Amino acid sequence: MEWNEQRALSLAAQARSSLKLSAGHNQLLRIGHNALVLFKGTPYVARIAGSHGQDVASPNEVAIAWHLLDHGVPAITPADFASLELEGHVVTIWHYHQPREGDTQPEPEQLVELMWTLQRAMESYPLQLPEWTPLSRIDSWLDFLREDPSLPAVDWELLSGWRERLAQRLPSVCSRLGVGPVHGDLDGNVFMTAEGPRICDFENVCLAPRELDLVTVAVNAFHFAGRAHQRRWQRFVAACGCDVTEWDGWEVLCRWRLLQVTLWRLACDHRAEDRSEALNRLSYWQRDLDANVLFNSR
Repeated sequence: MEWNEQRALSLAAQARSSLKLSAGHNQLLRIGHNALVLFKGTPYVARIAGSHGQDVASPNEVAIAWHLLDHGVPAITPADFASLELEGHVVTIWHYHQPREGDTQPEPEQLVELMWTLQRAMESYPLQLPEWTPLSRIDSWLDFLREDPSLPAVDWELLSGWRERLAQRLPSVCSRLGVGPVHGDLDGNVFMTAEGPRICDFENVCLAPRELDLVTVAVNAFHFAGRAHQRRWQRFVAACGCDVTEWDGWEVLCRWRLLQVTLWRLACDHRAEDRSEALNRLSYWQRDLDANVLFNSR
């Protein structure tokens, strides 16, 4: 079934009933790879995994969050409810942390500290972390979009061709920082709460080149609209002590990330009335990696 706001709210209503929480209104806080829905009148939010290959929920997400909290890493706090599976969607329940007024993103120096602290803490995680599989979601989205009549076959072939180029080059990427636990999508998954920053969304935690967490920040800085991103990147590099864009694996992982977020947006918006951002991202590839095409919302 279609993954959209109505679908997320319907699943949230089912979850609220299954958990026997008091009746009340449910508020959609955000939707993307997954949806976050506030059960108003309670201290809980539901995180609902998406579909169409957009989100493969990790069975260890709650365990990872508790491990991080036990090691002093500020993560969102799981609630004492078992995970649910509703119509093929995994639903986990978390405590709601009141957002901070004003800035909605951490300072670059805070982001660096959160990144290194999380990576160090996850080194002692007692369960086996999955290895990074960079093409799995790309393949899922391509499979879904192959049947999408709104995407011309020539554009699907273009994106599939880039997938094949990446498949040839990814094995040659050699990490300078070593392979270890990474968040996988840290930038954009830190909530600024009244208590301070809280890390969320642990479905991408895996064993990968440690540069991966830096790459996602750099892609946001250089390929998403807004000069503020680039100013943040300069401060991030100063705090981090290394510039991932000078690493010889940067070009490959940058293309990988851009293809990933392009396919995700095309899959999310395949039936939306406003597909302007999906088509904007597609134009980057149609124009042979036109650096003048800046992506907008993540």
